[in-house]
Amino acid sequence: MSTASLNRTRSVTSSQWSSSCINRERSLDVLALTETWHTASDDNCLRLATLSDYAVVDVARPSRRAGGIAVIFRKHWKCATLPTPTCSTFEVLAVRLTTDSGPFVVVTVYRPGFDHLRTQFFDEMSTLLEMAVVYACPVLVGGDFNIKTQSSNDPGARRLADLLTSFDMVQHVRGPTQRRGNTLDVVVTPANAHWTVPTLNHSACCRITHSLSADFRSSSTRRP
Repeated sequence: MSTASLNRTRSVTSSQWSSSCINRERSLDVLALTETWHTASDDNCLRLATLSDYAVVDVARPSRRAGGIAVIFRKHWKCATLPTPTCSTFEVLAVRLTTDSGPFVVVTVYRPGFDHLRTQFFDEMSTLLEMAVVYACPVLVGGDFNIKTQSSNDPGARRLADLLTSFDMVQHVRGPTQRRGNTLDVVVTPANAHWTVPTLNHSACCRITHSLSADFRSSSTRRP
């Protein structure tokens, strides 16, 4: 059994809450962070956010306007950063983590809320999902999409839902991840995977568990 958490930090430079989160829950194996606001891989903030028995892999924010991704994981696990397609509408970090029970893939995405939601986003997300579904191991795609996925009347939410359906993938988050009541943070897996995803609240923190001893290999392919 492995436990992961997806979090929107709004800057690891201003606090050490991520290390405190891991310290509170020693069962936490993976912590995926968006909006870290760090500017380089050697930033001191990442070191302070990572406990001694954990390691971190990251993508620094491309500009001074929000952004930044980091994945903190148990140091004794093997980690490989995976190639991703070139994306201009969102930041992405994909890693394969290998435990004693086998590997799994975590793909973390951040789409800036100040950017207009364009058709290009869905084209690039489609290319990313085409990459994700071919891995012969459990796959989790999550992060801050800044799309009001709770609203059936939102054009962006409907288009995202259609895209996920075409890949036979499921968006698990139900409940607000923002104080305004919107569900902006998502957790996506193949429909035949067995992840346990609780309802979120405005803390934008999602704790996800799954058993790597189960067979999560997906035969998902995009539907025509």
